[in-house]
Amino acid sequence: MAEWHLNHRAATAGRSLPALRGVFEVTEIDNVSRYILRGGEPAIAALSSALGVALEQPINQVSTSEVCSALHVGPNEWLLLVELNRSQDFISRLRNAAGDRPYALVDVSHRNVGLHLHGSGVGDALASGCPQNLDDAAFPIGKCTRTVYAKTGIFLWRRDENDFVLETWRSFVPYLLDYLTQETALLFADRT
Repeated sequence: MAEWHLNHRAATAGRSLPALRGVFEVTEIDNVSRYILRGGEPAIAALSSALGVALEQPINQVSTSEVCSALHVGPNEWLLLVELNRSQDFISRLRNAAGDRPYALVDVSHRNVGLHLHGSGVGDALASGCPQNLDDAAFPIGKCTRTVYAKTGIFLWRRDENDFVLETWRSFVPYLLDYLTQETALLFADRT
């Protein structure tokens, strides 16, 4: 049987990314496998223990370990970001831990793209197209959500005060980056 290998091409390849040093910068997150995990309480408790992440966190919270970040994005649903070079071990650990408990794990690595957004103006840049209240009190460090940016479906995770991860579908990236470039040019025109 023939073996197929998909070549990974960066979604931002050949594109100029919005960048204003220290104010707002965007980089693509590579070397990460992405999975959607669905499962009920019996499976999640076993998986949580095996992976070293607290999957039982409330919805819209993130749990991280040295291998995996688990974004709890809905009832019984997590977006898992796993180091690419450890993803096969990760899947084996999941299977062994789950045993006969039902769960679903779908690799969405070729569908999703992660962008790292950071800088002192990142909150303003995101607010230009996202209805989510990003004030520190409403959206503190460690919070995540499923929302929209410029009509584009995204997962948003606040890792630090001025540090966000935005996950979206690969096909939306050109539109999203064009919108971000346009908005940040207007927002930060006086800082160039």
